[in-house]
Amino acid sequence: SKYDSFIDPDCVKLIRGELWGLVFMLVGMWILVPAVFESEKWQISYFNINISLYYLYPVLIGFFCILYLINNVLKFYRYTVLSFNFKDDSIVLNICWFISINIKEFEVVADEYRIRHWNGFRKEYFHCIGLKTNKKVYLIPVVDNKKDELVQLLLNRDKVSFNCSG
Repeated sequence: SKYDSFIDPDCVKLIRGELWGLVFMLVGMWILVPAVFESEKWQISYFNINISLYYLYPVLIGFFCILYLINNVLKFYRYTVLSFNFKDDSIVLNICWFISINIKEFEVVADEYRIRHWNGFRKEYFHCIGLKTNKKVYLIPVVDNKKDELVQLLLNRDKVSFNCSG
């Protein structure tokens, strides 16, 4: 959309990478889980079930990685807006390329929210603009030098939609 220049491309890249990582881990688990029960390398028998310790270790690590990635997607990214458009008197938020939400009334929160991520061995943050509706806050990861411009755009659109509806 024409408002994509406001969205931080590094945050979009991070989320896209974690979703592809989740797909990769699920495919890898689909391939490796049968090997745990079919391989004869380092095999033990437990309750008449043959388990290969050689393949059990990568399967367990993959399982915990999948849980971590699913936790990130559900906890942090389910309210992260990756593109938005204005339509009539509302704003359409596109979340993780799968969900589109149409919001008519919202409150802009500028300096309260950010998305945390690990860059190597240190924590870094993406600064966000929050759109507060009812009890949910949708986060728009914004490029630092365009933060004020996005706030003005959202406030002007909010006033226009408020005047149109009331």
